[in-house]
Amino acid sequence: MKKLKKILLYSIIAFVGLALCFVASIFIFKNQIVGRFIKEANKHINLPVTVGKIEVTVLRNFPDLTIVFYDVYVEDSQPEISPLFTSKKVSFNLNPLKLWNGVYSIQELNTVDSQLNMNINKAGAGNYNLLKKSDSKTKVSFELTNVKLENTAFSYKNDLANIHHKLSSKILNTEIKINDSLYQVFFEGDIFIHQIGSEQMNFLPNKEIDIEVSLNFNDNDKKLTISSALLNIKKAQFEISGFCSLTDPVSIDIRTVGKKTDIQTLLSLVPGNISQRFSKYESTGEVYFDMSLKGKISDDKFPTLSVHFGLKNAQVYNSAYKSRIENANLNGLMIMQGLPKLDSTKLSLSNISATLQGNPIEGNFELVNFNDPFIVADFTGVINAQDLLNFYPIKSIKEISGIIKGNISLNGNLAMLKEKSTMLKFYTSGNFEFGNLNLQLNSSASGFDNWNGQVQFNHTDLIMNHITGKFGNSDFKFDGALKNIIPYIIFSGQPLGIEADINTQYLDIDQILEANLSDKKQEDSSLKIPPDLVMNFNTNIRAVKYKNFLGRLFTGNLFVKDKVAVARNISFESLGGKISMSGIFDAKNNDANDLINTIHFSGINLDSLFYAFDNFNQKFIGYQHLKGKLDAELNLQTTLGKNLKIVPESMIVDATASIKNGELNYFEPIQKLNKYLDDEGLRKLKFSEITNHIHIENKVLYIPQMEIKSNVTTLSISGTHSFDQHIDYHLSAPLKNKKKLDSDEAFGAIEEDKTGKSKIFIHIFGTTDNYKIQLDKVAVMKKMVSDIKNEVKELNEAFKMEGQKKKKTIELDKDSYFDWDNKDNN
Repeated sequence: MKKLKKILLYSIIAFVGLALCFVASIFIFKNQIVGRFIKEANKHINLPVTVGKIEVTVLRNFPDLTIVFYDVYVEDSQPEISPLFTSKKVSFNLNPLKLWNGVYSIQELNTVDSQLNMNINKAGAGNYNLLKKSDSKTKVSFELTNVKLENTAFSYKNDLANIHHKLSSKILNTEIKINDSLYQVFFEGDIFIHQIGSEQMNFLPNKEIDIEVSLNFNDNDKKLTISSALLNIKKAQFEISGFCSLTDPVSIDIRTVGKKTDIQTLLSLVPGNISQRFSKYESTGEVYFDMSLKGKISDDKFPTLSVHFGLKNAQVYNSAYKSRIENANLNGLMIMQGLPKLDSTKLSLSNISATLQGNPIEGNFELVNFNDPFIVADFTGVINAQDLLNFYPIKSIKEISGIIKGNISLNGNLAMLKEKSTMLKFYTSGNFEFGNLNLQLNSSASGFDNWNGQVQFNHTDLIMNHITGKFGNSDFKFDGALKNIIPYIIFSGQPLGIEADINTQYLDIDQILEANLSDKKQEDSSLKIPPDLVMNFNTNIRAVKYKNFLGRLFTGNLFVKDKVAVARNISFESLGGKISMSGIFDAKNNDANDLINTIHFSGINLDSLFYAFDNFNQKFIGYQHLKGKLDAELNLQTTLGKNLKIVPESMIVDATASIKNGELNYFEPIQKLNKYLDDEGLRKLKFSEITNHIHIENKVLYIPQMEIKSNVTTLSISGTHSFDQHIDYHLSAPLKNKKKLDSDEAFGAIEEDKTGKSKIFIHIFGTTDNYKIQLDKVAVMKKMVSDIKNEVKELNEAFKMEGQKKKKTIELDKDSYFDWDNKDNN
């Protein structure tokens, strides 16, 4: 027993001693070991390799040797200098016994932060020819049963086939065996797919999957075989099998079959921004998917991609919402004869049928040639608007109800819609009816209520038949057409024509303007008219309300073309009389809009006019001071800036006005004249008629001298009133009682005629909030009267010349798309 213990002790000591000697020898001769390994490896490596630092140890995986390379850079085999492989850290193990016999067998490999870039150029040559044949008896082989790849990126680009795959992984466990030209690879882990296919046809974009794949690649015959592959995307599974031969020409035959698939399987094929909208939807029933890629790849040969997919008696729903699509059936087929040639692609969705809360929907869709699409489609169905919103909520819509039913058929090449000569060859027919349709937006207190009507497709136009409904207090009835609506929706730069007769019993403009229908914060901006919009409206409004303004029997025509709106023969009754107008609104300048308007007033109540327009935003004289009937003709030119506010400097107004049976009551500046005129009747002035020409320019209102014969006295008035409320008025009136005046104060401000009658001259000046009234000296007054007459004459002549310079004329030719009459509609 003692001998056995001694033998065991000596054995342990010998083993430890040998181990220590082995470790010491590795430490002492590590440079020679590394040097010899690199020398032998270079005999088999075909590409330049650079390494930042190398470490050798036996402590990590005793008794195997562990070699660690830092900052590895492997240059590819193509003329351009670019990396085939880079890694922050690469470590692997060597068997010491085999190493002793000159066999370098790499058994384990770990990489950190690596990037592998494989590329086949247009000549069919790959950049991954890493190992070369060698006659050396020394052999470097790979039997990697434990490979761990951390933070790995992979790119495979085939310029010959015009495909580019981009993948990455956080953790990937791999087994690799490399023996001469035979590569055997098995790997499992997580993969993030950035792109599979090409930039034009990207499959499974931005999808995270779990994989389990077994591959064989023979570098002699350049054949990659997928022995087995299983991809898990959420709950769905894909089984992949086939091969790819990289000889010239390249040949491929790969099939992917979906297992345990659902609606998300189909959504995985579309871009992420679309599939994201339906990411929370689920399905029951059969959802099938089968894809194959088969054919040769060369300069003039391309593989065929076939994708079969569909639904059978499926149910699509989101558990958070109330509505469900049930009994859903769909047969889908996409064939691309020559991947990735979009002009050879055909997408067919046939026998589409489903029910939404019991209402049937049916249709078919076929698209040929993605570059120059030819479409054949039909749809028929009944939809409850509330059920549709319950199935797919829209943030901007609070509530919706009503029934929409109809059908539509499309047939033709979309390119036909770009030209007038061919657009009629694109066939469109069908109609939609909607009944008792109600819509409430989150952004508006008012809603669309009880809308009924029918729209009918006629080639590229949409005909509106007896569309009626209400928005808030306003009611509408439309008959007309949306011309060229289909090309306008599909292509940019296409014109849109709107022709309609609008009849309204009551129009509440305040309510319409308050409604923020876009659900977006409005920024300061001028009114923009789309350059491709042509519009022709005939209006008949029984009653209209805007703030304090009420109008009735409103008729007229609005024509829009080339970013210019022309209002013609607008007439209505309001304010106790009649108003008619015509005008031009020019929106060609995006920063400011020009307005030219001519307005005729007939028998308008003066106090109602001031009340309706809030005394024109001034407090000097108001509706409570005025009475009378106004007849006037007003010509206006101005520029509208942000929020359609008038640019004061741009305004030019020329008006001829007549007031009959007028009154000026309790107007403070007139009442204060009692100090000089000694007449209490100034509180209520009545006159039969006054007429004058008024002019506005450079933010100043000019009132030429006019005579007002009232029940109290006869006043002569002239002066100016600026937009910043500075006033400068000159008045004269018969003087009844000189004794009431201070003779010294009145000296020089009283004039006597040949009959001995006296006239006093008075000056009112300052601001509307702080003005003064004082007597004018007669010499100054006479000069002022003469100057004013001359100034008025010159001003009138200048205005006529200015009007000729600034007058806009617009030639509205018949539109090349819409043959509408541009003459006035009487």
